[in-house]
Amino acid sequence: PEEIQGYLNIVKQRYSMEQVLQAVDQMASLEVAVVGDTILDEYQYCTAIGKSSKDPVLAVKYQSKDLFVGGVLAVANHIANFAKSVHLFTTLVELDSHEGFIRQNLAPNVVPYFTVQTGAPTLIKRRILDAYSTNKLMEIYIMDDAGLDKARDESFRDALLETLPQCDLTVAADFGHGAISPATVKALSQNASYLTAMAQANAGNRGYNTITKYPRLDYFCIAVHELQLEMRNCK
Repeated sequence: PEEIQGYLNIVKQRYSMEQVLQAVDQMASLEVAVVGDTILDEYQYCTAIGKSSKDPVLAVKYQSKDLFVGGVLAVANHIANFAKSVHLFTTLVELDSHEGFIRQNLAPNVVPYFTVQTGAPTLIKRRILDAYSTNKLMEIYIMDDAGLDKARDESFRDALLETLPQCDLTVAADFGHGAISPATVKALSQNASYLTAMAQANAGNRGYNTITKYPRLDYFCIAVHELQLEMRNCK
């Protein structure tokens, strides 16, 4: 697209290929800690068969589905393409945890630390799509965002704090679903050598998950609508 070409041209003017490759090579020695919410992204492909005879709703026929690791799991896998190793801290659940599927779909250099959230289902974001156009028709959240109980949250944080000193970079992939408690935010802000974060505003957290919950950050990345929420300004 023209917009992307324009952006790439700016990058070309600012940096040479040698500088880019040097930066990528330097990443290869990094030890990175990543903390955040486990999400499984499920896509159900359907065909529209008409209007329901009893209600004014669209009726669809299920065809197939795909399941992907998302949330902090996807972030860890992306970083693993560049870093030496990734120390992943996240929560799983008691009910149908999908732990085997998750472990199989993590990059080899991702070292996971899982804490179990009791009495909760696996957080799944299920999208219903039109199979032909792949347009999304509906999204369903299966979740319990109450977070960890006090004892498990402290244990989770202790393990994280034990690892932080050996990490060059810490990434908080904060989707606002309970894995990163206020106490963990404070611990990250006080102890990470270099802290970067995203705080996603989504339907599940209704826009209450904003970046200023972190009292200190070295780098952060948010979308325009998240900035607008933060500034309480829609323009």
